[in-house]
Amino acid sequence: MIGQIALMLIHAGLWSNQLLYIGPGMDGSTVSLVIAFLISFFSFLVAIIWYPIKKVIAFFKRIFGKQTPHPPAKTDTIGGNLPAKDKA
Repeated sequence: MIGQIALMLIHAGLWSNQLLYIGPGMDGSTVSLVIAFLISFFSFLVAIIWYPIKKVIAFFKRIFGKQTPHPPAKTDTIGGNLPAKDKA
C-alpha cells in the first residue's frame, strides 16, 4: 500500500513539469490579477479604517461644535460689520 502511494507520487512528480508551462497570454492576466488584488485590498483598508475615523471626527465636531481661537475678521463687503468712519 505504501509502495503504491509512493509510486503514484513519483509518477505525479514526473509529469507535473508539463503543467508548469505558462502561455504568453497568462502574463497579462497574472499582472492584472495582482493589480486587482492590491486595489481591492487597499479599498478594504480604507473602508475598514478611514470611514469609522471620519464618523468619529464628525461626532466630536457635532458634540463640541466648531471652536475658533479668535472671532472672525471684520469684512469690508456690502453688509459687512465695519464701524462707521469718522469724518475729520
